[in-house]
Amino acid sequence: MASGREDLAREVLARRAGIRNQLAGLEEQGLSLEVEEGRLGRVLQRLETQTEAFRLRKETLKAEYTWAEAETRVVEAVSGVGEEFGDIGAAVQRATNRTEQLRARSSALDDLMASGALDNATLATEADDVRIELERIGVDRDVENDLKRLKDKLLASPEAEDEREAGTRRAESGGESSA
Repeated sequence: MASGREDLAREVLARRAGIRNQLAGLEEQGLSLEVEEGRLGRVLQRLETQTEAFRLRKETLKAEYTWAEAETRVVEAVSGVGEEFGDIGAAVQRATNRTEQLRARSSALDDLMASGALDNATLATEADDVRIELERIGVDRDVENDLKRLKDKLLASPEAEDEREAGTRRAESGGESSA
C-alpha cells in the first residue's frame, strides 16, 4: 500500500508542478497583455487625435469654400459680371465646338483620301478648303458679334454711363482750362 500512496503522492506533486507551470505561463501572458493593452491605448489616443485634426481641417475647408463661394456671388452681383462671363463662355464654347467639328471633318477627309475612296481629291480638297474658310469666317463673325453685344450691354449699364459722363466732364473742364 505504501507504493500506492507514493504513486498517488507523485501524481499529486506532478499535477501541482504542472499547475505551477501553467500559472507561470498565464502570469507571463497577463504581463504581455498588459504591455499590449498600454501600446494599444497609446495607438488609440493617437488615432483619436488624428481623427479630430482631420475633422477640424474638413470643417475649416468647408467654411473657406462657403466663404469663397459667397464672396464670388457678391462680387458678381455687385459688378454684374456673372451673366456676361456666362455669355462669353457660351460663345467660346460654340467656337470650340465648331472648331472641333471642322477638325474631325478634315481628319475624315484625310482618311478618305489616304484610302483612295475619293476619286477627284483635288476638287474635294479645294471645295472643303473654301467651306472651312467660310465656316471659320462665320465662327469669327459670331464671336465678334457676341463680344460686341456684351460690350454694348456693359456700356449700357448705369455704372458705365456714369463713368462716361464723368469722363466727358473731365474732358470739357480740361479743354476750358487750357484755352
